[in-house]
This record gives sequence, C-alpha cells and structure tokens, in this order.
Amino acid sequence: MADETKRRQIGVFHREGVAGRRCAVTLVEMLVVVVIIAILLWAVLTASSALISRSKIKNTEAVLTVVNEALTEFEREQKSNPTLTKNRAYKKRYGLFPPDELEVFTPNGIPGEGNPRTRAPGRAVMVPKPPYEAMTFYSDPSIPNHDATEHRDLAAMVVAIELFGDGSRSILDRLSDKNRTAGVVDDQGHPSQFLDKNRNQKWDGDDFQIRYVVDDWGNPLSYFAQRDFVAGNMKPNPSSNHPDWNEESTELVRLNRGKPIIMSYGPDGAKQLTKEAMGSDAEASLVGDLENKQDHIADNPFNADNIYLNAELKEKLFRGLE
Repeated sequence: MADETKRRQIGVFHREGVAGRRCAVTLVEMLVVVVIIAILLWAVLTASSALISRSKIKNTEAVLTVVNEALTEFEREQKSNPTLTKNRAYKKRYGLFPPDELEVFTPNGIPGEGNPRTRAPGRAVMVPKPPYEAMTFYSDPSIPNHDATEHRDLAAMVVAIELFGDGSRSILDRLSDKNRTAGVVDDQGHPSQFLDKNRNQKWDGDDFQIRYVVDDWGNPLSYFAQRDFVAGNMKPNPSSNHPDWNEESTELVRLNRGKPIIMSYGPDGAKQLTKEAMGSDAEASLVGDLENKQDHIADNPFNADNIYLNAELKEKLFRGLE
C-alpha cells in the first residue's frame, strides 16, 4: 500500500513538472510572438511614415512646378505687354519677374534706386492709383502665433501676380485651398499680414489680403528674385531686407542662371521657419547658410531636406562653387 502511494506521488510530481515545463515553453513562445508583432508594427509604421513623407515631397514639387509655370507666364506677359516691369529700374533689379520685396508696392518705390525716371522725382511707384499706391505691408504682432519670419519675399511675388498677371494669375489659381492660405488669422478671421490701404495698422475689408503659397507641410515657400544688388547701393529708399540677404539673394539667382528661385524648406520647415532658428548663430535660412562663404556651400543640417525644382542648383549648393 505504501509502495502504491509512493508511485502515485511520483506520478503526480512528474506530471506537474512536465506541465510546468510546457507552461514555460508557452510563455516563451508568447513573448516571441509579441516581439515579432512589435517588429512588424514598427516596420509598417516606418514604411507608412516614409510613404507619407515621399507623398508630401511629390505634392510639394507639384506646387513648385505650378508656381514656376506662373512665373514663366508672368515673364511672357511682361514681354508682350509690360505692366509692372516697364520701369527700367525695376527691370534691372528683378528682370521680367515678380519682385521679392514689398517696397515696390509702396510710394517709396524700388529699394536702392536713387532717382528713377518715373512720375515723381526720387520715386519709383510701380502700382497705379488708386487703390494700391497708398498700401503698405503690415504685420500685426498682437495676433497670437504671429508669423515671426513674415515671408515678405513670397508675399511680394503673390501680390505682383495677382495685381498684374492675367494668365499667370490663372495658373496660380490652379493651386488648391490646401496650398493657398492667408497665414495666421485672429479669432475674427482677420489676417495678421496684409497690404494696408488706409495705413491705419488694422485690417479693413478693402485692404488687400495676401494669400501665401504653402508646401504640403503648410509652411510658406521661399522666393528669391534679385539680380543686381551691390552693397552700399541702398539709398535713398533702403530695403527692409538686410543687405546680406539681398546680396546672397542676387548670388542665388546667378547660380540659377538668372532665373528666380522658388523653394520649400522641406519636412522640417516648421522648426526651421521660426525666429529662434532663423535668428540663431546656426544661420538656418538658406541665405544665412551661404552668407560670407566664397564656396557657397549649404551645409546647415536644416537645409539638407530643402526642395528645389532645379536639381542642378541643389547640387551646386551642396557641392559648393569657388
């Protein structure tokens, strides 16, 4: 009897040991499965993120293509029936393309022109009156999340096409609402940046609202058009841009074979287009990155993902030129 009891106890212990080992194997298998699922999910999410990024890049390239078509059509229009570019001083500075400075649309005229031959001595008024001559660019700092970088270059391009373009304006209008925005607005929908007709520094219904062109990340494009800037030639109507900006803008146009540049700051544009980044020692802007570099190398990490239509220009900026 005692032997029978002993054999039963040994059988129980044996079965419990086997069951314990089987349970341990099952837990290991479950952990392996969980790890495999986690890896697969990570791979899927990474692939999806890369796919979305590539899609945004392609869409942004499509936006740049449309804007470039509008610029080309604007040049054709100015050759056949000049409106904005009939002034010789303007043509010397920007060619037959829209400007990248909003001073062109104010009574002071073209920045850097000493005594242009226009309607009034010392003034190069490019816009007809009324209603546009009295307008000045206003940027309302009281609106929350007010755009720190202002994007005056892009605003000038858009204003020129919308006021003086015909076919070029129609081309720009092909862009979807997703890629056309008034920028930052207040709680009443009034834009923070506009051409202020009454010069009272507040939005009125008859002011000219600027609709910016943005990339697929919602960040404004950047535009460079100057081609004749010479340091010191800033009187009597100085540009609001820093002289170094104007000088490097001219150099960029030269590198682009005399054509203006339209570009996106890419996926990291939201971090790049801030007062902290643009005003730091890192010189995050493209112009700041190239400033005082004779070899013209764009080596700031922020600019590595910039999107240009001209692949040759991008290669030049990364390879550098002597």
